[in-house]
Amino acid sequence: MDNTLSIGTELCLRTYRIEQVLDIGDFDITYSAFDTFSNELVTVKEFYPRYYSPAYRDENTGEIIIPSSNEKRSFGGLDYERFAKAYQKGLEQFIEEGHILTKLSHPNVLQVHAVFKERNTGYLVTELIKEKTLRKHLNSQPEKKLSVREVEKLMGQLVASLAALHKVNLYHLDLRPENIFLKSTGKLILAEFGGVKQRFDRSWEPGVTRVSYVNPYIPFEFTIWGQHIGSESDIFGLGVILYEMLTGNVPEPSLSRVARGGDWNPKDLEEPWFSLVTSALEINSEKRPKSVKEWWLMKDSI
Repeated sequence: MDNTLSIGTELCLRTYRIEQVLDIGDFDITYSAFDTFSNELVTVKEFYPRYYSPAYRDENTGEIIIPSSNEKRSFGGLDYERFAKAYQKGLEQFIEEGHILTKLSHPNVLQVHAVFKERNTGYLVTELIKEKTLRKHLNSQPEKKLSVREVEKLMGQLVASLAALHKVNLYHLDLRPENIFLKSTGKLILAEFGGVKQRFDRSWEPGVTRVSYVNPYIPFEFTIWGQHIGSESDIFGLGVILYEMLTGNVPEPSLSRVARGGDWNPKDLEEPWFSLVTSALEINSEKRPKSVKEWWLMKDSI
């Protein structure tokens, strides 16, 4: 059964009309939609943690249904009441973070234009980004790496965008080249925030990790129930992206590093890049820098 809203579905008192499904993620579905007020296409993101939950969509109304324990639906014998609470908590956080982002105006952060609840879920409306991702840009380069000059320019913008988020107590928590967009002018736009995803997973299934051993962008604390998540977690992602832009490679994932009980050092880097990467990629989050700006400024003092 298709879990997406039907093409032509109208949302928010007929303000937005669904035009196309852009992406189906574990925790949300992204659509392009026509804004009937501005007469422009926008992006609409719908909160829908379908992969981690027994939630499903009503075929007639499009409403997200949270099944009760007496329904004849199976989802691995999980506690439905517990999931219902986790779903509501995740939805509230999705809406809360969306409202904060509507007030955050930064040239390198994707602006959220509207937030609303409907069909027992939540929606965020943003600009429709047509530019290429950092991933696509890297793949188009010789050896999939960038010049030091371009790395400094892009990282400076990325650090500035994260500093603005951290100032209002928001964390991205899903930093990777696929979530960073580059305009033809060289301007960087940070999108696809993963805060709700990380917190929902941890509130729903404590002690259980779905983190891949092969995902290099994920810090080790994402795998441990009750571990602090904050600016240090984003700094880990920054370190991975920095290393990838400089070398065309990615470091060994944190989970596999811990599993084999060994350290990882970027032997192919000179200073100040060696110190920047190694400090950001510490397994123990307490050993990483606490501020993205302070971390980035290390390059001027090494």
